[in-house]
Amino acid sequence: MLEHHRVATLTRIGNTLDNTILTLKGEQKMLTNDELYAGFSKNTAQTIRQEAIEKYGVETVQTTENNLRKMDKAQFEALKKEGEDIATAIAQLMHLAPSDEKVQEQIHRHHLHIVQMWGGAVEKSKVLETYKGLADLYVQDNRFYADIKMGFNSFISQAMLHYVNTKL
Repeated sequence: MLEHHRVATLTRIGNTLDNTILTLKGEQKMLTNDELYAGFSKNTAQTIRQEAIEKYGVETVQTTENNLRKMDKAQFEALKKEGEDIATAIAQLMHLAPSDEKVQEQIHRHHLHIVQMWGGAVEKSKVLETYKGLADLYVQDNRFYADIKMGFNSFISQAMLHYVNTKL
């Protein structure tokens, strides 16, 4: 475990140095926390970040943030748009059961998208448990998907849990 932590720390430092060098050369501009947490007020973003650190640990949060910072702004905007497109597609299917195959196809896209955003911050052996935790979070915390559609958080949570129990 200590060796894994050491490798993860060295990898994170290496990635930060790579990004810093690219930034200094003018080849890449690192994303700021404001850009990473766009869509939330500064106070809400800070609260969410702190809650994530308390729940998942500072290393997991920093690894995720650094993974996202490796992207240029266009890549990051494309990733955000993909997330919005997935949410919109799921919202359009809310007349179906969360277990419906069409819903589950979109939940599969959602799962892949979330894992991409985590960028290796979550160990493969914990992805299932963490994704289930995210499903619970969507129901418990209305800051996520607040502007989509009434009942969306409950619907996506049920669909995610079905996905975890039947597909993963």
